[in-house]
Amino acid sequence: MDFKGENVVLSKVDQLSFLIPNLLKSYRGLVAESLLSNLNGLLNEIKQGIAISKEESSPKSIFGRANLNRLMERWIDPYLAELGDAISEERLCQLGDLKCASIDFKCGGSAKWADSLLDISRKTSLRAELPFHQKVSAELDLIRQTILVVQSVVSSEKYRGCKYCFRRIISDKACWLHKAGVPDFYKKAVKVSSYKNQDFSEWLDTWKSKRILLGDCVEVACRDHGGADAYVPAVLIPSEVYEMLKSFTDLPWSDSSRLLDSFLKSSAPHVYMRVAGVSDEVDCFEQYVYAIYNSQNLDNRYETSTSALWFLLTVMEAEAWFRAEKVAQFSNVREKDNSERDREIMRLSAEGYSVRKISEKIYSELGLKVGKTTVSNVLRARAE
Repeated sequence: MDFKGENVVLSKVDQLSFLIPNLLKSYRGLVAESLLSNLNGLLNEIKQGIAISKEESSPKSIFGRANLNRLMERWIDPYLAELGDAISEERLCQLGDLKCASIDFKCGGSAKWADSLLDISRKTSLRAELPFHQKVSAELDLIRQTILVVQSVVSSEKYRGCKYCFRRIISDKACWLHKAGVPDFYKKAVKVSSYKNQDFSEWLDTWKSKRILLGDCVEVACRDHGGADAYVPAVLIPSEVYEMLKSFTDLPWSDSSRLLDSFLKSSAPHVYMRVAGVSDEVDCFEQYVYAIYNSQNLDNRYETSTSALWFLLTVMEAEAWFRAEKVAQFSNVREKDNSERDREIMRLSAEGYSVRKISEKIYSELGLKVGKTTVSNVLRARAE
């Protein structure tokens, strides 16, 4: 099979035909077959490429709002209503009027809807000791992921990332954790971002540009091993990276999970601290990706791709972010220490101590080595 690489352009139907089956496969055995059947029905109707208006008088765009809402109303909302009845009987929470048919996909309308469903899924999972609650929580997650997949394909933007961290977003410029106005915004977003390695960030930006161009449907290839599926965009990467990614996806999970954990421990320890043990809870790479992106781990809630390449780049960016957070935390401690130090310098100066004596007293009383030049600079700055 010839390698076509990044020149392959997939239609929206082809993208959904690639992404939705992969998603359903990762949830098989965790959710009811009737839900899988409904979502396959949704995909099959999209594949037919026929869109009819409500009056069934004239063809409409298959990805137009009216038609997408009709498809959601037919294939997803009835199942959501059944889940809502079951959840209400358990007095867990109310699905209420949360209907997929009301989503405006092209304007990023799925974000608020997906967050609402995520909140209901969390509340349900609090009672996950019962098989019923495990299944309901998994089904809500699958429906939410399906909606986000449709959003990622229908949207005019194939990928958008938070201005500050590694998380995917649907609208605005920053994720839910780093929006302007959140508590400690400057400290948690702007300041941490300033400690990121700028050369590495620029390197990541070149790969993000590829992702914006190619979308979620992408495979990897290398010269030594030939191409990937000729009908799916593929990126040429070095042989050693190709072999590593294939070891994560193509080996039996008992072997892949061991190699994956080993990689994270050595190359992304800050990420591994947050996801250790997840590999023991899943059965394949796709399930692993969904699991570490969930709200209990990395909270990358709008990410839909299970591409090994985009996974690797997300992990690398997350590691860089968590390292920057740690540096910023130490910086905050140093700033607090400096404030205490500066107050002590001013106190000692007011008591008549010389610059040399202040330097000695600061060391003896606070354990801080402060040179005479620093003492002079602090006194001069406070005097201005």
